[in-house]
Amino acid sequence: MAFQAVITVAPAGVVAPVVYALLALMAGAASVGHVWQARERRGRLRLGWSVAVAASGMWSLANLLWFLDPSSRPDSGVLSPASYLATASGVLAPTALLLCSPAEGRLASRLRRMIDGATIAAALALLGWQLVLRQIFPGIHADTRAAVIAVLAGELVAGAYAVVVIARARPSEGNSIALWASALGTLSLFTVLDAANAALGDDRFSNGVGGGYLAATLLLVACCRTPLPSVSGRAEGEQPGPLRALPYLPIGLAFTTAAHQQIAEGRVDALSFWVLLSMAVLVFLRQFLQLRTIEMLIEKVEAQRRDLAHQATHDPLTGLGNRTALAERATALFDGETTRHVGVLMLDLDGFKPINDTHGHSAGDKVLRAVADRLRAQLRLDDLAVRLGGDEFVILLADVRDQAHAAEIGERILRSLRAPLDLGPAAVPVLASAGLAVGATSDTSFEDLLHRADASLYTAKDSGKNVLRMAELYRAGHDGVGLAGR
Repeated sequence: MAFQAVITVAPAGVVAPVVYALLALMAGAASVGHVWQARERRGRLRLGWSVAVAASGMWSLANLLWFLDPSSRPDSGVLSPASYLATASGVLAPTALLLCSPAEGRLASRLRRMIDGATIAAALALLGWQLVLRQIFPGIHADTRAAVIAVLAGELVAGAYAVVVIARARPSEGNSIALWASALGTLSLFTVLDAANAALGDDRFSNGVGGGYLAATLLLVACCRTPLPSVSGRAEGEQPGPLRALPYLPIGLAFTTAAHQQIAEGRVDALSFWVLLSMAVLVFLRQFLQLRTIEMLIEKVEAQRRDLAHQATHDPLTGLGNRTALAERATALFDGETTRHVGVLMLDLDGFKPINDTHGHSAGDKVLRAVADRLRAQLRLDDLAVRLGGDEFVILLADVRDQAHAAEIGERILRSLRAPLDLGPAAVPVLASAGLAVGATSDTSFEDLLHRADASLYTAKDSGKNVLRMAELYRAGHDGVGLAGR
């Protein structure tokens, strides 16, 4: 602002050379700083900062040529090499910013970013039309009108992208990207004002343009001395940046200017109407996409919750239930109002350690998974098979008629396990010893049944293995420690 005040009182012919010289020096310093930033990065980021070196260097060279040759300056009406350099710089700068900005991994995030940029570009176009271009457009020569529109459209797109980047800036990323985006947005704004000065016949650097160009180039220099963004992305639990609401500003101002035209003139011109309609459609698409993203996040959280619940109650190797699932099912059976006869069948594989020692632990895991599959095939609807750990399993028989019925189920399960299993070099039989205890839920506890089934299992092991041993049926007033062999 202070520099712009000096411009208004400086002698004619002095302001432009000073501005061009300062712009050339500062842009050159920014280019050197970008070289340092490029050296600190690899891959895509190095490419981005290298493009930034070229963009700043071209901007510096363009201003140097304008400083040295007044006849080649933009206000002379001649398209000189310096003008082409400045245009190329304007194309490369947003390209470099795009390459250096943190990438969005998911398609939905990229789509939201694109829609945000398109909406902001439309808002900036409407602002530029309402505040500047609508007044100066008739004064632009027909031969250069298309070129002016193309340049201004490019600047609006660059400015829109700059707003998106600034709004997404995060504290953990440092300020280099945000400063660079601010510089790009400032350059875009004052390029539009520069075109307005040209159309109105004013001096190029009047109406704040000279100070704006210098401020934007100074921001380029400043971004070279600030920390680079983190490659790892957003830190866990980090909140969005403090300027996340920035995109709403140009959108709100665009609607405000259109409303002002409607109030002042009784109508909105056709261009403004169609831009407003386009913005409304984009905002609707953005909200629809946001809603869909929220739905997908909810589905993902629900899936993760189900996975965690499954992991909490299931054995990861075999997919059978674990101790937690056994305790929950037993509580439901024994705390219920209905009296049932429940059987607890404990299984321990015979000769499992030699299989591990001979064929390796992967073969042992294969045996355990095969046992789990065979157990599942024999379960009734309300039964539960659980792996306690190692090669020990428990089957909770939820409803049996009597001991004989439970023993019949136990023998059938043992027979299903005895089929040989192919382990590659050889097929090995899968043998198991079993202990069974049966009791009524009103007369005993699950812990007591589990204890008696375990005792029966040890009896089966001592009896030569590969057999079922059953504890006597528990009755109220009887200790039930006697064992019956089968």
